[in-house]
Amino acid sequence: METCNTTEAIRPVEGIFNLIHEIGTPVNGIISASRFLKDAIDSNDFASIPSIMSIIKAAEENLLDIFLRAKMCILENTDEYLFVQKDFNPGSVVQKVLKSLEALMLTKSITCNTSLSADFPTTTKGDPTYLTQIMNNLISNAINYSPKGSKLSVAGFTMENAKLYCIALTDEGPGIPKEKQITIFDKYKRNTIEEMNLGNMGLGLHTVKQLINLMGGCIKLDSTIRKGSRFTITLPIKNA
Repeated sequence: METCNTTEAIRPVEGIFNLIHEIGTPVNGIISASRFLKDAIDSNDFASIPSIMSIIKAAEENLLDIFLRAKMCILENTDEYLFVQKDFNPGSVVQKVLKSLEALMLTKSITCNTSLSADFPTTTKGDPTYLTQIMNNLISNAINYSPKGSKLSVAGFTMENAKLYCIALTDEGPGIPKEKQITIFDKYKRNTIEEMNLGNMGLGLHTVKQLINLMGGCIKLDSTIRKGSRFTITLPIKNA
């Protein structure tokens, strides 16, 4: 199932609410990493401390980005300021998000393989905060619903003679039934009791779709029950 660019926009108030919802991901990352830090100190495993601190730093930067964007929404109260065009490296955004979520993966012994094609863009014009939110939602969902000891993969590649870049996230989770895939991006949609138990508000994938629309892209879902899911986002490469 694929959903592509539409004229749907995020209203200012809704944008702020979505950003508040996003705070949970980096906060959980900081909490989990802090526990690992305490364990390392208690066990005199001082060699692990720099790596753990780098996880906390990445999550803190993620949290600060969300706070600053929420502040911008409140001060300006207009759609015009919700989307910020700037030059950025999409591969670096992906790596930063993975680093900020590393502690959450460690708590479930989940590993992640990352690969970027040789022609994957190192610079494009767009909104790095929005791409961060998109990847935060997709990867944190994959972590939440994947079994312990499973594997994730993140692949970056280009299409249409390098006019588009794609980021594909594959997990080994329970999969999504076909009848649920139609509504998976709907607002406040929670498809299972497990989602409710995890505190899922049903905003994550709806926000992902909205942000991808604003960036002029598409998202595609391929999922098989008891095998896992693959979310692929496609975005335009814009000259810096």
